[in-house]
Amino acid sequence: MNLLSSVLFCLMSCVLALAANSALSSQELTSRQKHIIAIAAYTGRGDLHQLQPALNAALDSGLTINEIREVLVHSYAYCGFPRSLRGLQTFISVLDKRKSRGIADAPDKMPAPQRTNAAATIAGAPFLRKSPAFPSMHRKLPMPNLPRSWNVS
Repeated sequence: MNLLSSVLFCLMSCVLALAANSALSSQELTSRQKHIIAIAAYTGRGDLHQLQPALNAALDSGLTINEIREVLVHSYAYCGFPRSLRGLQTFISVLDKRKSRGIADAPDKMPAPQRTNAAATIAGAPFLRKSPAFPSMHRKLPMPNLPRSWNVS
């Protein structure tokens, strides 16, 4: 029963995320969304034999390597790390088989690295010092001279 509930939770999470991103007037899932759901469902169930054709179909239909990888990476939160890892290993083997057959799946652009906001980190220092949830080493953060307009004290 636990397996069934985790698969259903994984499916519902994917459907809700996809529905939030789709147009409100669209009532039917796109082919792309259906492939994402199939990948998430087979990964959640741990059904690697069904996952391989689902991955091939998704790549054939236009999903990129990075999009599929993100689905598999994010599945660990819902299905557990071992199943997510096995899904990634299956995906790598599918890509290797496709490459050996002469099918070149080019990855899309990598996401831009997130910039750190040093000002936000500095502004949060007084809150870290006051918080009982953080160890004492976090309370020793230096308090920089900030503009009065920030009003962080």
